Amino acid sequence: WEGVTSQQNNISAIAYHFGREIRDSLKIPVGIIINAIGGSPTEAWIDRNTLETKLPAILRHWRSNDFIMPWVRERAAQNVQSQDTPLTRHPYAPTYLYDVGIRPLEGLAIRGVLWYQGESNAHNMEAHERLFPLLIESWRSTFASPLPFYYVQLSSMNRPSWSHFRNSQRRLARPKEGIEMVVSLDHGLKDDVHPTIKYPIAHRLALLALSNLYGYTSIEARSPECRDLKYYPKHLLLSFSGTSFLKTSDGSPLRGFEVVTLDGKSHSLTGEIKGKNVLLSLPTSLVGQELYQLRYAWHPYTDANLTGATGLPVGTFSINIPPRSYDSK
Repeated sequence: WEGVTSQQNNISAIAYHFGREIRDSLKIPVGIIINAIGGSPTEAWIDRNTLETKLPAILRHWRSNDFIMPWVRERAAQNVQSQDTPLTRHPYAPTYLYDVGIRPLEGLAIRGVLWYQGESNAHNMEAHERLFPLLIESWRSTFASPLPFYYVQLSSMNRPSWSHFRNSQRRLARPKEGIEMVVSLDHGLKDDVHPTIKYPIAHRLALLALSNLYGYTSIEARSPECRDLKYYPKHLLLSFSGTSFLKTSDGSPLRGFEVVTLDGKSHSLTGEIKGKNVLLSLPTSLVGQELYQLRYAWHPYTDANLTGATGLPVGTFSINIPPRSYDSK
């Protein structure tokens, strides 16, 4: 173990701020194992037995396999070409990072996991929805423990698939099973995959750990989530849980809501906050139409601004719209 000093600049800023907040809250030393490889895909962190049993197709000819993100395959091909040994394994290969980075830790008493990854799996949400649970299963088996997994939803960035992937990540959360997500879309950069503002994300991860693992049960640790939607003739009423009241991050009117009609067209909506509810007005052109879906923060790089009472932002989500709830209101 090494103590953190001002001379160290090769550690994760999020891990550092997380560890410091836990230390300051509990008044005890905190050990953080930083095991991060830039650009690595989820499948590289899963053990071979799990993949062979649950998703064997991803192991076959991985450098020409459509399960693997094209950028990952291209980068691996470039790196391997520069090696003298033709059998050199690449860090992005399925199972490799598990073998060299996770298996050697077997036997340690690990309290939990922070996971901030997904950029190299955002091209194939369906595959990631299978891989991410397998990752958790793999690590929990390795450490013989129901490890809490706290992961970060991808931030806001101008990449076409990211809003869909953020929504997919939201669906993977299982709070009752110790699998929870923090939102980061309010600190993204339009054209840079590496946001420079780190502390708020670390703080949100620390809130989950303090609330779930260390007895700080009274703090508001989770972003609000939409739990109910009612469709009235002229508006939509959304109910949120996880906060005492809603607000906007900048004091401005609500931004980020849109409705999709059956023809696939999206229409921006205006609305107002009423306690823990949001009332969205339908434009005259949509009154009486059948609506398909409500979306929030759906632009890949979004300025959506709905938060909970303590400022935790609402993440990207979509919800199918039910038939109209009442004939008038």
